[in-house]
Amino acid sequence: MKTFYPLKQVYPKIKVWKTGDGRTDTDSGRNYISQTFYAEDETGNIESFDHSFYLQSYYREEWLAAFTECGFEVVGEYKNRNKEPWSEIDEWWIVEVIKASKGRVCSV
Repeated sequence: MKTFYPLKQVYPKIKVWKTGDGRTDTDSGRNYISQTFYAEDETGNIESFDHSFYLQSYYREEWLAAFTECGFEVVGEYKNRNKEPWSEIDEWWIVEVIKASKGRVCSV
């Protein structure tokens, strides 16, 4: 179990944080996350609620196939928002695609 605090408390007179844990199922590519959210008002009263969800991971090849199937063309692959070229050893993958029928650029 870990505790997470926001970089900056943004709600006037309310302190927020959450505790949680997660696990990854490598067969499905899902990252399961269970959290409890807390809010403490200026009098010290704390309210909380539980929140669970999962994030689905996909392999690069699956994303590329989906883009193609939906009519997108990949025009760039980057490792960061500075658009430095991506390689398979990079942690992050940002894809720039163009929808062929409309010519619009989208980042995913």
